[in-house]
Amino acid sequence: MNAENTKLLLTRYPVLYGMTNTVNPWDQNNPRPFHAIEGFGIECGDGWFDIIDKLSKQIEDLKVGAVAVQVKEKYGTLRFYLNGYNEKIDKFIRTAERKSAKTCEVCGKPGKLHTDGWCYVSCKEHEER
Repeated sequence: MNAENTKLLLTRYPVLYGMTNTVNPWDQNNPRPFHAIEGFGIECGDGWFDIIDKLSKQIEDLKVGAVAVQVKEKYGTLRFYLNGYNEKIDKFIRTAERKSAKTCEVCGKPGKLHTDGWCYVSCKEHEER
């Protein structure tokens, strides 16, 4: 995901993408607070921004203090990992994963899951990656 969309998510959902008080494990020479997701970032295309935005709001609105540690594409669909789950959060994540399987990762238009060598979701326009 591009830096602008990533920053927007971090700003909109400060608890979910909150700052930690521990040393950044990827940069131990720089003992500053960091976002838990900072080591990997959000590793997917901008086409899934709306899915991740909605999911982030749903989780943060529960006010359970869950913190995202990794958000990425894996086997063509969205994966969203947290430091804690409950049944509601799990349902929200599964719904977002199913939606990502039908949404172009590049542009957000309806798409289909391709599994021909590399797994990805795309619309007709972005089918050739």
